[in-house]
Amino acid sequence: MGQGGYGVDQAYLWYKHDAAKFGHQIHLFAFITDDFYRMQSNRVVGYGKPTIDIENGTLMVKNVPVSRRTYNLPWFTLNTQHLRRLRTVELLERVSAKIGVVPDKTGRLSKQERNEKTREVLEKIFEDLKRINEAHASKLVLVYLAAPFEIQDNDSQEWMKWIEKEARTLDIPLINVLSTFRSLPYADVMNMFIPKGQIDYPGAAGHLTEQGNEFVARMIYEEIKHHPALSQVLSAHQGD
Repeated sequence: MGQGGYGVDQAYLWYKHDAAKFGHQIHLFAFITDDFYRMQSNRVVGYGKPTIDIENGTLMVKNVPVSRRTYNLPWFTLNTQHLRRLRTVELLERVSAKIGVVPDKTGRLSKQERNEKTREVLEKIFEDLKRINEAHASKLVLVYLAAPFEIQDNDSQEWMKWIEKEARTLDIPLINVLSTFRSLPYADVMNMFIPKGQIDYPGAAGHLTEQGNEFVARMIYEEIKHHPALSQVLSAHQGD
């Protein structure tokens, strides 16, 4: 159930909304570091999105229904990030407010405050996903994927350490692709990603090549195969 540009919050909501329709024994909940930052805004590249907050210890979905006005303004949506760099940013923000592209209030918080808030929400999301999977006799597995900028990035290293700690605390298996990529020679890792300009398709650069996808798929399979609890599920369905 992958979707380009989704944050962990949207992936979680989509799973809750539709996954019950499909029988499954293992739930691979995959993300990259950017998916945490996407949780901190009510829009991504100009498109509105729901957000999740915590109120009285409970997850609350906000910014719904999502405004669809930006879908009718493709040029403005695609160029929002570039337009912000211009001196006309104040005027553009006024225009944005009038057409429904409202600046995210979380921008007023410091980076540390935003990240701490995001981690609180993530903890609740992981707890709920584990509960849902257990109720359906499925095993939840967190999969920390990698993007090129994360291979040598300090912020990603901090997020990775937190996810590792959280997975241990909640007793949720973690397949840490990012950690493996960071341990490999940098040039070898970069060959697993599509370089800029190689494919004439918006957003293709930075995604895994066929080689990269095969490497990650084999790694996930081997991790599941050798995990005591997960391997039993795999063995039971080898003939399916």
